[in-house]
Amino acid sequence: QLLAEDEPDVGDLLVDVSLFAAPSVNDCITVMSKSSSANQKGIVGVYVGSTGTGFVPAALGEYATGGLDAKSEFVLKPEYADMYDTYRCIGINAIGEGKLNVCGQGGDIEIGDLICASDMAGKGMKQADDLYHSYTVAKARQAVTFSSPDEVVQIACIYVSG
Repeated sequence: QLLAEDEPDVGDLLVDVSLFAAPSVNDCITVMSKSSSANQKGIVGVYVGSTGTGFVPAALGEYATGGLDAKSEFVLKPEYADMYDTYRCIGINAIGEGKLNVCGQGGDIEIGDLICASDMAGKGMKQADDLYHSYTVAKARQAVTFSSPDEVVQIACIYVSG
């Protein structure tokens, strides 16, 4: 979930901020925001879009009961009924292949370079070394030459954490 006012671009890095609900060992819903500092730990994935207000996460929903002929609808549990007043549910990519937004703060990127968070909100950058760290996010699948440290492009990658 994202705070309603925190609007990332598709491809931005997201980090956990707090736990929203954890009703079982299989279901943990967190509040996320864009990454905000170089080498930031806690990156959980790459923003792919909002699921909309009609989406009911399995961890926060239940089947409504009706009469014998009524179809059971999956709805938000009463304690989460006002969730969309403050939060919105989103989709993220983590582990596997895809794309992410990177900037030139760490320099030009070559195929195989490791990517970590930069100081630009939500943007990755070339990691300073080739060792996997707790803050390593991805491995570049394409090269890019930046015209400035603030230039942002979306590149193909393999997500290595999330």
